Amino acid sequence: MSRNAPLSRPCDPASTRTGSRPVRRLSIRRRSALGLLALLVPAATLAGPAHQHGVAALDVVVDAQQVLIELHGPLDNLVGFEHAPRTAAQRLALATMSERLRDGMRLFVLPAAAQCRQQAVSIQHPHLDPPAAGGAGRPREGDGHAELTARWEFACAAQVMPRTLEVHLFEPFPRLQRVKARLVSTGGQQAATLNAKARTLRW
Repeated sequence: MSRNAPLSRPCDPASTRTGSRPVRRLSIRRRSALGLLALLVPAATLAGPAHQHGVAALDVVVDAQQVLIELHGPLDNLVGFEHAPRTAAQRLALATMSERLRDGMRLFVLPAAAQCRQQAVSIQHPHLDPPAAGGAGRPREGDGHAELTARWEFACAAQVMPRTLEVHLFEPFPRLQRVKARLVSTGGQQAATLNAKARTLRW
């Protein structure tokens, strides 16, 4: 993995809470993690040519016991189409995708010693109107290219900073071939290209 120069990026902190107790205000630690996320360029630029099927971008921020992960790429990577759903099978595919994305604990494996748990998830793509709990919503009409953005927030209970992240996106979404990942932490920035055979980020 190679280091990259710091870049700027606006960050939208909105997300859907999934934990048992909603957080009433941002903790100092989470505000710091969101500040690190703002160092990254927009995830879409990480995937190379615009709207490249089979390729997605993944931003990862690690700040003490807080981990933020953001995925961005063509909706086709996850469901096999990008137009508004036209059949019951396509509506089911979107619902199944949302269900799988909500379970970040299965998609992203952090070291057990860090005791990390998912705290929030948000899912956005053009065929949600409006987003409901966990990112599910009513499909809306429209054709053409469609992008998906999903964000997960993890909090780690142990005083052990995670040092690895296993990305398990390739099994539930076999159309996804490569993930161009960028990681930023208090120690700097790194980048790597992940696939089904090389799926672990280390820092």
